[in-house]
Amino acid sequence: MDLKDEVRLRRHQLFLEALRYREQEVFRYLAIMGPALGGFVWLLARYRNHHIDITTFCLGTVGLVALLFLGACYCIALGYNYRYLTFQISKEEDEIGVSRTVLKAWPRGLHRWFEWTKFGHYHPLLGKLHARLYNSAWCFPPGLIAVFWYAFVVGQVFLTLTAFLVSKSDRIAWLAFGVGIVCVAMTFIVPWWHGKKLRDLVEKEIEPDKG
Repeated sequence: MDLKDEVRLRRHQLFLEALRYREQEVFRYLAIMGPALGGFVWLLARYRNHHIDITTFCLGTVGLVALLFLGACYCIALGYNYRYLTFQISKEEDEIGVSRTVLKAWPRGLHRWFEWTKFGHYHPLLGKLHARLYNSAWCFPPGLIAVFWYAFVVGQVFLTLTAFLVSKSDRIAWLAFGVGIVCVAMTFIVPWWHGKKLRDLVEKEIEPDKG
C-alpha cells in the first residue's frame, strides 16, 4: 500500500468515526429537553401558587422556548454534518470502486445525492401534495436525532400554548405567544437553509460532469 492509499484509508476511517459520533449525542439532547420541560413545570407551579407574577412567568417561558429552539437547530446542524460526512464517504467509495459492494439504500453517484437535498425525500407523504414542495431544498437528521427534532418542535408548541392559556391572554402573554410562534416558524426555516447549503455543495460537484 503506497502513501496515497494509506492516507485515503485513514481519512475514510476518520469519516466513519465522525459519523458514528454524530449518532451518539443523545445525552446532549436530553440535557436540553429535561431542564426546559422541568423548568417550565417549576415556573407554572410557582405562578399558580402566586410566588411569581405573570411577567416573570411569561419571560421565563420565552427563555425555555428559546432553549428548545436552539435544541432543534442543533439537531439540524448535526443532521447537515451527518449528510456532509455521508456524502464525502460515498464519494470516496465511488473513487476507489467499491460502491457496488454497499447497500442499495446508500447514496451512490452525485445525481442520487441530489435527491437527498429534497423535502420529498425525507417526507414523501407531504411531498406528494405538490411538486414544488417535493423538490424544495431540505436537510433532515437521521434516526433518533430526527425524533428529538420533532420533540423540540412539539415542546415549543406545548410551552407556548400552555403559557398563553394559563396567563389568560394578558398583554405580556401575547408577547410571549408571538415569540413562541416565531421560534416555531424558524425551526422549519433552519432545515430549508441547511438544505440549500447541502444542495449547493452537491451542485458544485455535479458541475464538472456537465462539461
